Amino acid sequence: MAGIEESLTQFPADLQNVPGGQYYFESSGASDVVTYNGTVRALDWPGFQTPALPDQLIKRIKHLQLITESKDHLVAQDPARGNWAWFELGIVRGSESNPNQANTEALCWMSHENAFMTNEFEWNGDFIQVRLCSRYGSWGIRARKGYLIFDIENEGSASPADSDRWAWEQPRDTSTMFVAGADGAAEILRGYNRRLTITYQTLGSSGESNVSNLANWATDNQPEPSLLIINLNEPFSTSTVLRTLSALPQSFSFRPILVVVDAANLPWTTRGAGFLSWDQIVESFWTLQSTRGVDCPYHLLIRFGYEGAIYQDPNNQRHDPVLIFEPRSAEGDFLKKTRAENPTHQEEELEATVDAAFMAGLVASLAKESKRSIEELCETQIKEAVINGLLWCRRSVSPRARGASREQLWKKLILETAHDPVLIPSTPRRPQSNTKPRSSLIFQTLPYEPAAEAATEVVLKPDITGKEDLLPYVPIACFGNNFITADRREIEDFRDLARQVQAYVKQGSNARPFPIAVFGRPGSGKSFGASEVIGSLLPDGTSETLKFNLSQWQKVSDFKSALQKVKAVAENLLPVVYFDEFDASFKHQPLFWVRYFMEHLTSPTGKWPGSETGVLRGAIYVFIGGTAETFDEFQFQPSPRVRELMGGVGGGGGTEEGGRVAEAVRAGYPRSCIHLKKQIDDHFGPNTKLETIKFLDTATTYQRLVEVFRWVRDTDSANKTEANPATAKLPVVFFENFGASNGKEPLGWLKFFLSPMQDGEFFDPGVNEGEEGRVCKLGRAIFVFIEGDMGHFDGFLDYPDMLDLFKHAKGPDFVSRLSGQVDNHVINGDASADCLRNAFVRYKAGTSSKPLSIGVFRTDETSRKKFAGLMEARINVQGPNKVDDHDEMFVIRRAIMLRYMLKKGGLEGKLAPGSDVLNALLQVPRLRHGARSLETILAMSAIPAEGQTFVASHLPPDSQLKLHVDLESFKNFLEPTPQPEGEEGQERERGKLGAREWITMRRGSGFRRENLC
Repeated sequence: MAGIEESLTQFPADLQNVPGGQYYFESSGASDVVTYNGTVRALDWPGFQTPALPDQLIKRIKHLQLITESKDHLVAQDPARGNWAWFELGIVRGSESNPNQANTEALCWMSHENAFMTNEFEWNGDFIQVRLCSRYGSWGIRARKGYLIFDIENEGSASPADSDRWAWEQPRDTSTMFVAGADGAAEILRGYNRRLTITYQTLGSSGESNVSNLANWATDNQPEPSLLIINLNEPFSTSTVLRTLSALPQSFSFRPILVVVDAANLPWTTRGAGFLSWDQIVESFWTLQSTRGVDCPYHLLIRFGYEGAIYQDPNNQRHDPVLIFEPRSAEGDFLKKTRAENPTHQEEELEATVDAAFMAGLVASLAKESKRSIEELCETQIKEAVINGLLWCRRSVSPRARGASREQLWKKLILETAHDPVLIPSTPRRPQSNTKPRSSLIFQTLPYEPAAEAATEVVLKPDITGKEDLLPYVPIACFGNNFITADRREIEDFRDLARQVQAYVKQGSNARPFPIAVFGRPGSGKSFGASEVIGSLLPDGTSETLKFNLSQWQKVSDFKSALQKVKAVAENLLPVVYFDEFDASFKHQPLFWVRYFMEHLTSPTGKWPGSETGVLRGAIYVFIGGTAETFDEFQFQPSPRVRELMGGVGGGGGTEEGGRVAEAVRAGYPRSCIHLKKQIDDHFGPNTKLETIKFLDTATTYQRLVEVFRWVRDTDSANKTEANPATAKLPVVFFENFGASNGKEPLGWLKFFLSPMQDGEFFDPGVNEGEEGRVCKLGRAIFVFIEGDMGHFDGFLDYPDMLDLFKHAKGPDFVSRLSGQVDNHVINGDASADCLRNAFVRYKAGTSSKPLSIGVFRTDETSRKKFAGLMEARINVQGPNKVDDHDEMFVIRRAIMLRYMLKKGGLEGKLAPGSDVLNALLQVPRLRHGARSLETILAMSAIPAEGQTFVASHLPPDSQLKLHVDLESFKNFLEPTPQPEGEEGQERERGKLGAREWITMRRGSGFRRENLC
């Protein structure tokens, strides 16, 4: 109390002439509130209300905060269920003469939670408040004293900008607070009025001397601690912690122990330069636990930069971690932003300051707890302590902290509230074996079920603070002014792209190209997303954008013309070049332009169409795909191999290997299979008959294939009647380029091989017209299937989940019938057929009447794979459609698009909560043309009159709707969604709503309109 009154000035009676500064209103009495059910009960604090404030004074209020002296009504019996008593601030809208009159309208914000698990009064402050609120049985507050603190700007001061979360309020050349000494947090907290003795020590190095020093320090300074906090600034290991703690005095052994670890000191396998998303952090934490055994018998807190932390309670039998995180930031964002704002500060000094402030905030929050609360330490107290620590980090670099004495720093950190981040707690579950890779683990724990509820809120939420307030409790990434995504896959891809582009620009590596690949479904917004992200990273006036659509190029000289335009960009500008539909065909040749791009990306001087050569200037090149929806699909689509073999697979390519090669070729072996001759001769002797069939897209016919099958049948029949079995000749058939298309059907010949390979039978349609077809037996033979140029089988051994094209053409069935496979000898001169020895031995000794099938596959890259390998970054834009059965985030992606389309089309505010139209627009699984369909449906809809809402009758006619959606599916979603029924459903709904309300209130912007009592 004395500290507040000594530090601040009581509000003057004359409210018309208030100088700039910090003032307080003091409560005039005590108050309490108690709740006995799930309904929120909120009561005004009698006598704790400001006078009617003049308009000119309201405009000068920068910050507003409430500090209270309060305690619990009853001590919580289950601490882990949370704290359901809090204070609110109500901004009263009434007449100046009687602001408390009946039906007075108010805007209410949450300020802070009540002191937890204590029967004694204490001081606590961090946010805002005015009312006493509680919820659920026996939760309540007894408040004895309070101060409402105002920060008033000087007359005529400009309002601080709110567009930048970390914007400075004073000139940016001011110094940042810095606390000297190894125990900076203890220095900050000197003079802090705390209830408990909290032992805190930083361990910066391993070794017995450090342990000994800790033991001596504990004995001399903290003989009776309530809680021991160890800030471990070294690589974490359970043995280090246990060895350290074993050296402590006996008085520590029965106290709760909290070990704080920097995530950078843990042995992650996927962290790299920093995690890209909070989902990735959670996933990596579970992996770390299962693979490296990072279990701790004490309370463990892992800090990720200064944006979040994971807490593990040793008393939680399921070991579910609690994640406290800033949804709109990634690990490291705060320090990176602060360094950019303070380029003259030493990096080590800045980090020491922020780390000390984090630990001070953490300790300060726990130090105000009651003794019983600390004895039952759990996620409820820790999450508030972490939030407090992360808030103090931000405040520690504020110019307001400059010049404060160490004894007063804690007051500065408490009173400074500008630009505090949103911090949300979550309890993500361990991923299951059937969890889809890169799925959103955090979203599944948020109080939305199904995801359409969150999507509905995205569309209907009033635009208060723009994108920052769009979906405040879901992890999102924002780039520029117009692009926002809540999809984990897009967040990680775009953040990875941002890091690489920033590194490229920072290095000044403009002498080399920086290629990026972007894929997505038509209408997914891939061009928009890529341009927004890259544009947000480049300062104005430092780049020039060029865009080309390769599907519109009519002549080969268009390639040269485009690169000449890139070369003509001013030397002081970085070209950013977009090649839309770079994989388009030209003159019926697929990937015509890709070969020229590969030339330029792999060598300083590349070929242009024709006989000329040119240089690809250093720039950011964005290749936007048009034939594939994902990067993997692009890689494994059929495309020409990089290496062209003259005369087909069996032509004259490759190097002659002496007489053995010449002999094999003369004997009729294709060059790709000369390594098979020795194995076949060793096991079957020279008595073989060879036949080759080459599959060409236009020349090969089914009749030619049947002729080969007949030849095998007839040869086998002749062998059976041969008087001397030693003279029988085993038929060997080479099927060259067997993966060619059959007319317009990709891999169209495979289906004709399945029965001959599996059953030893083929269908003979007959020789003469009118002859009835029949099924014939093939007999014994060796079938050798030689892969051609198109790369249909590329990756089938490593990627069993191949493209639909491969599956639909019976590719997996074909591969399963092969008895072995070897490399193509032309591509791999060291290829050997020794691995087939056992297969040949068993076939020779057996009596099988069907062929032995062998595959000869190419190991060189396809043009698609090689081009994909040249990309520095790759993006898969998910778009507004449902990607697969596990994709629950598509409604969120679509809702973000719909929100801005409604605003653009003059329909903002026209959709009501529970709207059937909104339900259908969000949940129909597929929009035929992606975002374009959504935009077209809105454009064709009638605009509701003033005061009316958007209903089904405003939609376009069915004849127009069916162009953009499946009409039956869309109309099904126009039906009202059934609400949960029964006592169980109501209880689940209450819990969900309660958690959502807590998140909304706790973040400080969840105001609501209501009438004060």
